[in-house]
Amino acid sequence: MEQTGRVARDHTPKGGYPLEGSLRGRKGGIELIDAVHFLDIARPTGVEREMTQSGKVRVLYLEDDEDSLEMVTFMLGLAGMEVVGAAEAEEAASLAKNETFDLYLLDGLIPCGNSIELCQMLRQNSPTTPIVFYSALGFPTDVRKGLDAGANAYLVKPYAGDLAETLTKIILGAKAGARQAAVQ
Repeated sequence: MEQTGRVARDHTPKGGYPLEGSLRGRKGGIELIDAVHFLDIARPTGVEREMTQSGKVRVLYLEDDEDSLEMVTFMLGLAGMEVVGAAEAEEAASLAKNETFDLYLLDGLIPCGNSIELCQMLRQNSPTTPIVFYSALGFPTDVRKGLDAGANAYLVKPYAGDLAETLTKIILGAKAGARQAAVQ
């Protein structure tokens, strides 16, 4: 990979998942690693490929930090997910009312609005769509508030696991639970 982080449009890294565009090197105090490493982290698994056969998984991501939004959008995009970002709770609520999503990913600490109240509203309006908090707020009381508000899971930043794989498992679990409830 070139020093600039530029990846040629026709370059196919190991694993067969081409990456287009460029990485910026340093952004917001975070040094981005090379694209091949990102692909190793976010490459779609068989389960993810199966989910996206009929179209991309849509994720609404409430995140006020532009750098975090860009990085998560990039990583989930490599896994075949479409991420729609919102910087404020009001914007996320409007998007959720007007569009369909397979998952809601919420930052726990936002300057404009309240992510706990948004979670409660999302759960009321969309009882089977999974909601995941992805936040730097990791105290047990923060986690409990998020789960009590209706979230299916609470992941603390920085998340050491494979975010795309974890979210995929949560989506599949929610879909399986909804099918099982419909049968009963």
